[in-house]
Amino acid sequence: MAPAAASILVVDDDPAIVDIITQVLAAEGYVTRACRNGLEALDVLNEWRPDLILLDLWMPKMDGWEFRRRQLTLDVARDVPVVLLSAGGRLEEHAQTLDAAAAIPKPFDLTDLLSVVDAVLTHPNPR
Repeated sequence: MAPAAASILVVDDDPAIVDIITQVLAAEGYVTRACRNGLEALDVLNEWRPDLILLDLWMPKMDGWEFRRRQLTLDVARDVPVVLLSAGGRLEEHAQTLDAAAAIPKPFDLTDLLSVVDAVLTHPNPR
């Protein structure tokens, strides 16, 4: 269950994935916002600080790698933990490179997603 209305930014270019993730998280009590690419997500971080970011790596305009690089330069958002969501290979390696708190391969089970989200919000720096 969400700790005191924890907030989550979902950054993914697939509308179906964004819809299901935000619906499931909202049903669990999380406050969510969604962006279709890293550029939109950076704009959101200028006005809103989430407790967690769910980040796809493969997106148009600005991919997850560039978003993460820029996020780490923002005083207001550098310490927000990131969970990678990706269908690409070497996901654990990418998670280490990007200093992500966790990585979830696509396709994913929603129960697993909720477990990882809860674990990261409870212990944001497991690595």
